[in-house]
Amino acid sequence: MDKFGKTFEKYIYKSLHYSGVEFITEQQLKNTFGIKNKIVDFIITETNSNIFVDAKAVEMSYHGKVAQVSEIIKDKISHTIIKAIEQAHETNLQLYQEKSSVRFNSNSYLFVVTFKELYIGNGTTLYKCIAQDKLKKIHDSYPKEMRIPFENMYFITVDEFDILLEFVKSQNLTITDAIEKAKESDLTPQSKKFCFTLHLRSWGANNYPKFLEDSWNNIITPVITTLQGNS
Repeated sequence: MDKFGKTFEKYIYKSLHYSGVEFITEQQLKNTFGIKNKIVDFIITETNSNIFVDAKAVEMSYHGKVAQVSEIIKDKISHTIIKAIEQAHETNLQLYQEKSSVRFNSNSYLFVVTFKELYIGNGTTLYKCIAQDKLKKIHDSYPKEMRIPFENMYFITVDEFDILLEFVKSQNLTITDAIEKAKESDLTPQSKKFCFTLHLRSWGANNYPKFLEDSWNNIITPVITTLQGNS
């Protein structure tokens, strides 16, 4: 998993780079602040916000997927999702305290990008239904002005992340625009979405980035050519 985690993180970097958004990497953050244990993988920097992105190459265990007890789910995600939320707040604290060239922004969001769906909704659902004690403890450990609101946290799969980046690129939107659009939908039970895919489908966002299509064609074209030559 350590090897796959690094590969997964490199893929997220490639997807961000292709999308054209401005972002800062974990290494750049470490170079700015020195070596830190709790730090996110990327920060997308937009005019009016910072979006923290942490890549977690995980999926929910079978036990967690079917558990009806919140304590079981909380136990299954403590070392991934809860850790990512801690890392985002610690990184934001560094921005807040250091006043470096990497600017602090009081309007902040968090994307935890996972390998597969975790079925835990957004940060508000996580707080109200699963891990209120742990998330309250994290919030209480930091100044109010630099806490990331629970409603600004989304736990999305790498597929959803790819489609989201392609959507904002094609529509000339910002990531902040998309998150605020999702948040508005999630305000009421009647329109709230259980997973981010449902937001994307409601927006007509279905396309993957072109670099994936190009990569697929580079792999499959020689195979098709070979098979046709042998037929």
